[in-house]
Amino acid sequence: MTRILLGLLLLLVTSFSQAEDEVTGFEEMDEIQEIIDQNQKIVQSHKNIFPALGLDALKDPRIKDKISKQFDESNISLMSLEKKIKYFNEHYEGNPLKGLLDKVPKIRDIFVDVITDKKSILGLLSIFQKEKERLYALYIIIGLFILNILLRKLIIGPEAGFFSRFILRMTISFFCSLLTIGSLYYLFQKELSPIVEVVKSHF
Repeated sequence: MTRILLGLLLLLVTSFSQAEDEVTGFEEMDEIQEIIDQNQKIVQSHKNIFPALGLDALKDPRIKDKISKQFDESNISLMSLEKKIKYFNEHYEGNPLKGLLDKVPKIRDIFVDVITDKKSILGLLSIFQKEKERLYALYIIIGLFILNILLRKLIIGPEAGFFSRFILRMTISFFCSLLTIGSLYYLFQKELSPIVEVVKSHF
């Protein structure tokens, strides 16, 4: 999952940068790929390969520095939304992701705005470099998952009808989801605030 996230992130950011500066964009992408390859070799030297694969690259501060440089050397953050969407459409014509996002223009606009916002992207990368907070987040997610199950057992009795069970399950799930989102935002408020600001600007 982390490899997919990193690959998609680098591809999107560098492709927007290359639209403005083809030579610099490809040079930076090569340097980023070199850092990823270095991390892959380190990880493959250990027995427990799968859990760490890709995550070490995200935790490497050089990745964040390179992507920050990509933003600084291009003007993607300063482009109008219309121009960002134009570049996105040109670079990802025929891509399943584009086809999916095109069905919901509002979500597409927010997505494109977030991936071209320097503070938002660097904030996301910073999360992977905060190991202690990520561990807390894992405990919270597991704890609230267990809470969800316990509340269903305690609140939904066997005598409840189908419709009542459905409503209660949805209510409990919604409550636990809100707690999860709120807890994660509290842990990573500094890192996620730029994304929240971008999303708010669309409403």
